[in-house]
Amino acid sequence: MERGPDVIKSGDVFLEVSACDGDGKIEWDEWVVRSIRKGRIFVTMKTSFTWGKKSKKHGDFGWLDPIEALWRRSWRVGEEPYGQLATTRMGAIKKAIEHQKKWGDDSDYDEPGMNAKIIKRLETMLAKERGKRARKKGERDVERVD
Repeated sequence: MERGPDVIKSGDVFLEVSACDGDGKIEWDEWVVRSIRKGRIFVTMKTSFTWGKKSKKHGDFGWLDPIEALWRRSWRVGEEPYGQLATTRMGAIKKAIEHQKKWGDDSDYDEPGMNAKIIKRLETMLAKERGKRARKKGERDVERVD
């Protein structure tokens, strides 16, 4: 279940799943809530060129400056997160499937039929996530019985 905007706080992580144009490789992206100001939620993609070692000091990691607008997003508090962002892995996969079915096209990829393969791959990922959740729930139920 997706968390509502009233419980989103600075430091929370949103996930996004996308397929690369060309080869159709599935990628996971992390978007971190940097701040919530004036009724807006500001997130930044956490990658090697936005997050890294800031100085020679041991353990001095943080956000690197400057971060281009391409790697930052924002939306109003109370609205649905921007694009395909979700707070859970299952939510991110569901949004990616929906996006791929609506906007995906074989002309975006090198190989014909790649869009259908990507949708199938995403649906497999969703089934695995559901299985993980069911196993985890089963483990919790067993622990309660003991």
